[in-house]
Amino acid sequence: WDLVTARCGADLGVSASEWLRVRQQVRDAMLDGQSVNLVVQGKPDRKALLDQLREDLGGLAIVDLASGATAGRQNLVTEILRELGMNRQAQEPPHDLLDLDRYIMAAPSTVRMAFRRFDMVKSRANNYGDDFFSALKYLAEKRKLALLIESREPFATLLPASNPLSGIPMKTVEFRGRTP
Repeated sequence: WDLVTARCGADLGVSASEWLRVRQQVRDAMLDGQSVNLVVQGKPDRKALLDQLREDLGGLAIVDLASGATAGRQNLVTEILRELGMNRQAQEPPHDLLDLDRYIMAAPSTVRMAFRRFDMVKSRANNYGDDFFSALKYLAEKRKLALLIESREPFATLLPASNPLSGIPMKTVEFRGRTP
């Protein structure tokens, strides 16, 4: 596989066997309704992996926390709703969480959502507030939401233990790419 991708001019930043291992583990867990922390090391093409998982799972809302559009909670909820196919501005807090809850609870099956660069939450957690994280935890506990947390650091180190989201069960999958 490495020779094939090299001949095509593609570089996944990781061996084909590692790519397939990670893809399989994340896909299987998410199809089972589990939340996953994809801990990225080195320089694998993580965007391409998430795009592939979106296809494999029959849908995966991907929200990039590095985007300026996710800086405040209302903006973040608007981006989440947009990724889920609802093209309108979320209401002002606290009603934005009502929009999110109603949309996800009304979905016919588990909603799968990825947060790219979740490491950004360290500097934005106060902007999002405990109510936002509590709402995500509630939806995950009801098995209406399966999260894919893509980060460079393990999920357990990104939020304080007192944060409501810290307590959700999370399968960790390491994605070890080549180092530059």
